[in-house]
Amino acid sequence: MKFRNHAFYKPNTVQFELVESCNRNCSFCGTLGFKKQFKFIEKAVLKKECQLVRESGYNPRILLAGHGENTLHPKFLQCIKLMRKELPDSWIQILNNGVMVRKDIHFICDMFLAGINDVTMDEYSDSKFTS
Repeated sequence: MKFRNHAFYKPNTVQFELVESCNRNCSFCGTLGFKKQFKFIEKAVLKKECQLVRESGYNPRILLAGHGENTLHPKFLQCIKLMRKELPDSWIQILNNGVMVRKDIHFICDMFLAGINDVTMDEYSDSKFTS
């Protein structure tokens, strides 16, 4: 198998961030330095990221996590469907804070139907929802 960058090491995970910022104020989180101004990935950027992963020549796990709560993207499920279309064989995993599941328990099913393989929800005793 030939890798695009000819690296001797191929990572097994690529992390995507759909949202910058979060609705919580966990005291230990690095997002506390961000303004509570949400920034969302654009469809064209997400599609390009997926294409680059596909062109790399290997099939890493895709992890949705980082500096924001990805489920708060206004087109979250459409983003997942796009990722699934572009990366049909990739394992897609999300780490989220459960805000959307608290609003509607069926959101878990919606995530799986859109193409996510693995859902992890974190809740901490010192976290506070602000929305």
